[in-house]
Amino acid sequence: MKLNLVKGKNILEETLRIQKEIKDEIVHLTGLEVKRVDLSVQKIISAGNALSEN
Repeated sequence: MKLNLVKGKNILEETLRIQKEIKDEIVHLTGLEVKRVDLSVQKIISAGNALSEN
C-alpha cells in the first residue's frame, strides 16, 4: 500500500499504527490470517497540504 505522511509525525510509529489497523480490519472482515502488511511512504507532506493531496 502506498501512502503519504504528514511532516512532523514519527514515521515508524505512524506506519506501525497503520499496519496494525489494516491487519486488524482484514482479520475482522474476513477471518483470514494476515502475515504482513507492506507500506510504502510515497511522500512526506506539510499539514496544510494534507487534505488537498488526496
